[in-house]
Amino acid sequence: MGQVGWRVAAALAGLTLASCGCSSVGCTDEVQVQVVDAAGNPAPAFFGQAYFGTVTIPFLCDEALEPGPGFLCTAPGEVRFYGVRPVAFAVSLQAPDGPPTTQTLRPSPEDSEPNGERCGAGCQLARVSVQLP
Repeated sequence: MGQVGWRVAAALAGLTLASCGCSSVGCTDEVQVQVVDAAGNPAPAFFGQAYFGTVTIPFLCDEALEPGPGFLCTAPGEVRFYGVRPVAFAVSLQAPDGPPTTQTLRPSPEDSEPNGERCGAGCQLARVSVQLP
């Protein structure tokens, strides 16, 4: 990339950071979904799709906790979707041995906080829970 290209990339990165109130690269809006089984325990494995407006993020979380495009499995029964607005969204998911469930989730302001110590209030982390049937 030429010098002009790097300057354009740096300017765009600065705009992204400023719009999110962030002071370091890596601050984005995120939604953390806690997935529990019918007994209320963290689901050890689950898969499905999350729908954020026109963005669809397919995901798979199991004991490997491997990240994928747009998501990160952070612990058993927990997945984070990053770079998405923490507003109403739909999730369709299931355990490998269970029936699917589809739910519309609406994180409340009480379930949100600034996303990271260096991020301003413009970058939010919302937390919601889903129970598998």
